[in-house]
Amino acid sequence: MQAVAWLKKNYPTTSYLQINHPSRNPGKYTIAQLREMNDLAPDIVFSLEGMVGNQMEPDRGGYNSAYIDANLPSRTYGGVDHLVAKLGGTWDALLSEGRRIWNVADSDYHFTTSRGLYSSGYAPGEYAKNHLFGDIKDPKSLLAAMRAGRLFAVNGDLIDALDFQVRSSKGAGRMGTELAAAAGEELQITVRFKSPERNNFEYQLGSGLYANVKPVVDHIDLIAGDVTGREQPGTPGYDRATNPSTRVVKRFTRADWKLDAEGYYAASFTVKAGANQYFRLRGTNLGTDVPGETANGEPLPDARTEGNDNVARFNAINARNYADLWFYSNPVFVKVAAK
Repeated sequence: MQAVAWLKKNYPTTSYLQINHPSRNPGKYTIAQLREMNDLAPDIVFSLEGMVGNQMEPDRGGYNSAYIDANLPSRTYGGVDHLVAKLGGTWDALLSEGRRIWNVADSDYHFTTSRGLYSSGYAPGEYAKNHLFGDIKDPKSLLAAMRAGRLFAVNGDLIDALDFQVRSSKGAGRMGTELAAAAGEELQITVRFKSPERNNFEYQLGSGLYANVKPVVDHIDLIAGDVTGREQPGTPGYDRATNPSTRVVKRFTRADWKLDAEGYYAASFTVKAGANQYFRLRGTNLGTDVPGETANGEPLPDARTEGNDNVARFNAINARNYADLWFYSNPVFVKVAAK
């Protein structure tokens, strides 16, 4: 809190403080502490490293606390921190207050492999990417795009383009923005995406020989949650780390999307505007019920990748990561006015 206050005093418009690998150790941050930092400096504390770095570690993301049920909140789920991966969890609780707190991806790069014994992470942009929107030409404009939440985060280049819009009679809302709507009117939600011809998956890690695997999206979930207002310090709600209203309102599959003239796969969905709410997306290359990976569409906790042969272990970790890909969009908020 002292560091946040110092940044706010000395660099109020040109700094940010990001919470990295927020759940890597049990009890590392409480949601009340996240709220407190955001309350103090919302233009500085506005992002969570939901799609964590250190993906080449045997414990995905370096989340190496004991593999017991009590530590399930300190696991990654498809390489994503529990705060973001848990439907209706901490991130959804923050969004339910209308907080502009965004999910980002990070490499957290130290080295890929070292001394033939250890592995840590991928180089910047090799596996984890943030795709930002805006007139980005220098650090100041880059920070503005990040602060505005105008980005989606992805691992393994599952997608490399996303056009996500919520449209009402008042206009169109995109990631990081708030759209006005009248109660009961139809909201038109459009999802358009592209995937590259190949990602950076190598036959043998470090060989420079690419497997020429084209990432393929299996399904995309449209997730909604109600926005019920700010929780106040000193009240029980300030410790609330769930949003029970969060739900998957539509699961798009290849049966829903069609290739359009601009080379995007496009799908749409209509929903009535009810209470104040937000919409966000997550997508994966996995089916909804893959043993050890997903159950009813929800990601399962990542297991440790072990083995005594170091090279074989490195390759198994790399294959694990590229077989389990996700992207997450930042939300579009909808402010509903009474009729």
